Amino acid sequence: MPPLIVVVAAGVAAYAGYRWFAKQIASPDDAAAVGAKAAAGAPVPKAKDSVPKAKDLGTLEWDEAAGAYRPKSVN
Repeated sequence: MPPLIVVVAAGVAAYAGYRWFAKQIASPDDAAAVGAKAAAGAPVPKAKDSVPKAKDLGTLEWDEAAGAYRPKSVN
């Protein structure tokens, strides 16, 4: 039974160490720099949109040969 307790304690310690390390890695320098800029009154850069904007292709028509929708031809 004592070896089982040691293994469980080691697992808990490893998990706690992992969680602590993940918090330390989560860009503490960037957060401090943004906080300092906000305190100084400087504008804080906004995060870029991670989703690209959709491109307007106009009216689409089904192309049987390609099996996909294509922009409608002007002809």
